[in-house]
Amino acid sequence: MRNSQTQRIKVVINITHLKKSMLAAFVALFVATANAQTIKGVVTDADNGEPIIGATIKVKETSKAVVTDMNGKYSITGLTTGRYTIEASYIGYQPAVIPEILVTEGKEVVINVPISESLNELGEVVVKPRISKESAVNKMALVGARMLSMEEASRYAGGYSDPARLVTAFAGVAGNSNDNGVSVHGNAPQAMQWRLEGVEIFSPNHFTDAFNMGTGLVSALNSNVLDNSDFHLGAFTAEYSNALSGVFDMRMRTGDNDSYHHALQIGTLGLEGTSEGPISKKTGASYLVNYRYSVTTIAREIGLLSLDGDQADFQDFNFKLNFPTKKAGTFSVFGVGLKDKYWLELEDPSKWESMYDQEYTVSNQTMLAGGVNHKAYLGKNWNINSTIAASYFKNDGDQSYYDGQPNQANKLGNCLPYIRMRQNNSQFTATTNVQKRFSPKFQSKIGATYTEYFFDIDLKMAPKVGAAMPAQSIYTADSHTGLFNAYIANSWNMSRWLTFNFGLNTQYFRLNDDVSVEPRAAFQWNPDEKNQFSVGYGMHSKTEKMDTYFVYDQNEGFVNKDLKLSKAHHIIGSYIHRFNDQLNLRVEAYYQSLFDLPVTEDGSYCTINRRYYYEERELVSKGKGRNYGIDVALEQYMHKGYYWMVDGSLYKSEYKGGDNIWRDSRYNRTFMVKVLGGKEWMLGKRKQNVLSVNGKVTLQGGQRYTPADVAASQLNYEAGRPDVVYDETKAFSEQYDPACIVDFTISYKITGKKCNHTIAFEGLNLLQKKVPYENTYNYKKNTVETYDSGISLPNVYYRISF
Repeated sequence: MRNSQTQRIKVVINITHLKKSMLAAFVALFVATANAQTIKGVVTDADNGEPIIGATIKVKETSKAVVTDMNGKYSITGLTTGRYTIEASYIGYQPAVIPEILVTEGKEVVINVPISESLNELGEVVVKPRISKESAVNKMALVGARMLSMEEASRYAGGYSDPARLVTAFAGVAGNSNDNGVSVHGNAPQAMQWRLEGVEIFSPNHFTDAFNMGTGLVSALNSNVLDNSDFHLGAFTAEYSNALSGVFDMRMRTGDNDSYHHALQIGTLGLEGTSEGPISKKTGASYLVNYRYSVTTIAREIGLLSLDGDQADFQDFNFKLNFPTKKAGTFSVFGVGLKDKYWLELEDPSKWESMYDQEYTVSNQTMLAGGVNHKAYLGKNWNINSTIAASYFKNDGDQSYYDGQPNQANKLGNCLPYIRMRQNNSQFTATTNVQKRFSPKFQSKIGATYTEYFFDIDLKMAPKVGAAMPAQSIYTADSHTGLFNAYIANSWNMSRWLTFNFGLNTQYFRLNDDVSVEPRAAFQWNPDEKNQFSVGYGMHSKTEKMDTYFVYDQNEGFVNKDLKLSKAHHIIGSYIHRFNDQLNLRVEAYYQSLFDLPVTEDGSYCTINRRYYYEERELVSKGKGRNYGIDVALEQYMHKGYYWMVDGSLYKSEYKGGDNIWRDSRYNRTFMVKVLGGKEWMLGKRKQNVLSVNGKVTLQGGQRYTPADVAASQLNYEAGRPDVVYDETKAFSEQYDPACIVDFTISYKITGKKCNHTIAFEGLNLLQKKVPYENTYNYKKNTVETYDSGISLPNVYYRISF
């Protein structure tokens, strides 16, 4: 009896234990399932973008492995929060490794993996996987190119989700504290080309040319919509044309065609929303759209924003629609647009000391760019890529001066109109290229592009401030012209260790029948897995801004119509040493020889130093220039939650004007040093949250400037003209002091089952460092004084992703 009771008790206990175990197992399974997340994407051929069927994707930290489907897609499910490394492999291709993939609970991770065909020589049986983050997206770019990995670069302090500011972290690229201009190897920002989806567009920066020519405040394109993109610093491959200093080849990512994702952000600088998802799951069509509305008034009122009296409000949008088909290839529609308003608030008249203090400027800008792209595979190893696109830029500006005589209508006195400008630029582009891989060792790309430019400007200026007579027309033009280029680019993998790329680009400028034939070539030698040597050469040419060609003289007509294309020879040598998969050293030396630059006949002026939005001088193509230097960068990629980079540059930038004298150019800063880094911590019970801290310090030489002529400036003021007069015989003989700029960001991301929450602070130019911007004549002191400018953009925001 006792034994039976004891046995019954044991049975009850065992059943209870079993129930608890089953419950615990169920709870554990539920929690694991609830916290599970997915890494997915597409495996493609790195050369032509064709999806690869049957490639294997492995997660090194687990036993999980999948194979890509008929569209090259893969999906790895059941991953808990943490960092992972995936490896993609396929027979005949070099395995690719993507490390440090951060997986959180609230959103799937999309990782597209390009892999390159391997060159297995006789006796080679082992192909080792390799991390190669220093390579460009465009595999034909062997030297002078950097891939901007949006996943990594978006962490950089001071980047502000702005690709233009992000690339200033690279060696050889200079930025500034009062704009987002990009100066490459001492070249002017306007010498760079902006490309979107393979087509040249107008600058996508807000307030373009408002501060300096080729600069803006912040880009309309941001890291939420961009895919990995290439930034070229010189010696471009043959497919790139109409650029002298750099090419920013930006590509928008394709929206998720499996599930919907949305994000909303509200901060001191405005509102932003992003949405992506499938249009049709059956066909794989998808959309991606982003909109931002910045009301800087709020930030100014609470003291978080300093623009030194300049006031700026802006909005922008970006979108991409993707439509794959079974037999006709893939069609995509893309676009970017911005709308800006800029004005200058005036102080109390009792504080006025110069005509600059009396100036009231209002500027409204609009930029639109978009197009349709088609890509198809024409049989084995053939593909064709074509785009039709349009780009539009409008700039309306009015400059007036108050007389400081208060009245009932206005405490600042009477408003005296001085300048009125209406400018409209449009360009329509059609481009196509055909790529053929003849063998794993040799491939070619042949393409052509035609762009029609439409230019319309009306610039009126009063003879002096306060003149009773109406403003006189000093610049009126309404015309159009075209630019055609054709190219052939070839890549020859001579062995696994040696690659030779060569090609030819030809440009024809219809305005004056100028033709430029430009050879390109580059070698890359990899003696082992750790070392890489590269050298490249290219001749390049570029048109000037359209207003340069349409300067009109009443007697001679368009005096600059016959200007030649500005040209340059580029030579770049590079050495890369890989200490390991995460740490590498890059040393790059370069020489650039420029010629046929527009200059004044006997003076020191050259368009490479141009600052203002219109040209009024008669010019000749006799100028020359030279830029040479060395860049060094030591970079630790994200590893175990941290990254850092230290880079420095020593360089010289000079030019020779029509007076045949060599001088420093405006952008000859001489040196740059940048230190940046960051750390991420996984926090929370399940390590599902992320705390991120990032910093960046930039020390660089000041820009060059021309000393002012005080006596001539006084006479100019007395004649009712506000401009300072400079001693052009001493052009850019002086240099401003070096500048140190500090940027800092901190964010905390809380991940949940269905959504993520991010609270962050972005401090751009945190110490509000100002740099000399322009000179003004102080009529109270009879001196010429330097006006300092520095934009500080601290942004506190909350972001929810779901």
